[in-house]
Formats: sequence, C-alpha cells, structure tokens
Amino acid sequence: MTRALRFVLACALAVAPAACANGPSGGAAATGACDDARFARDRSAFTAGTLSGDQPEDVCGTVTRVRRARETRSGAHGYFDVRLPAGGTVEVIANLDAMARTRTDAPPGWPWVAPGDAVEVRGRYFFDAPGRDGIDWVEGDVGRSWPYPGFVTVCTANRTRCATYR
Repeated sequence: MTRALRFVLACALAVAPAACANGPSGGAAATGACDDARFARDRSAFTAGTLSGDQPEDVCGTVTRVRRARETRSGAHGYFDVRLPAGGTVEVIANLDAMARTRTDAPPGWPWVAPGDAVEVRGRYFFDAPGRDGIDWVEGDVGRSWPYPGFVTVCTANRTRCATYR
C-alpha cells in the first residue's frame, strides 16, 4: 500500500487522527511530496530577484480563509489562503470550471474547503510582486503554458474525511 493510500485511509477512517492532526505534511501527504521548505526558498528568491518564471510547488498547511468564487476570463475560480507550517500564508486559486470537467476527482460545489481544513496543494507558483503571488493551476488538466497536473487534497478540520480534487 502506498503512503498516499495509507494517509487517505487513515484520515477517512479516523483510525489515526494524529496522522492527520497537522494536515497533510511531513511526507505523510497525498503524494508524500510536500516541500514547504522549497516553497519558502523559491518565494525568497523571487522577492530577491534571483528567480523568475513560474515554478511547480507542492505545499501543505491549514486553510485560514475562504473567499467567494469569481468569474474570470478562464472561468469560475475559488480562492483560499493556506497557512504554512514554517509561517506565512499563500493564496490558492482553483479553476472550478476546469476541475468540474474531470471525469473523476471532481470537487463538489464551492466552497469545498473551510477554515481549519488541512490541505496539500500542488500547482503553479506565480510571483508578480511581493504580496501578489499565489498557487494556481491546481486542477488536473494541462496546457501549453503549464504541463504539470495539479490537485488539492483536503482533510476536514475534525480530520475524519479526506478527498483529493483535480
């Protein structure tokens, strides 16, 4: 059984609530790939001007704020903030229309995260300026401008259920 499957089963069945207590993190996440330290280094490098170009990131943390969905040129988007274990927050932008088109792992209606939920987010980190950055392209589709599929794994605040949306 893979680490990902063990984690999801543990959260879903609440057999090991301690494994979910801090949310997907420390290698126990849906992919075991959370790298909050890399994200912090990349964010610092962007701020310092030593890194440019969007970066693939996989972060874990706790949802602190959820905002209403908004329509953009590329469809409906949901927005939420994630507090990272080492400090700081990052905004996550989910393309709800793209996620709804998936045959499997489609999320329910927005909002499908709530403050206190533990999440793992894989997507594209963009940095426009300090304070104007975030992670988008968290859906499973890919395109010419971004070749890496993303996802969001959400474990409820009481750690009894987890789901991965693509």
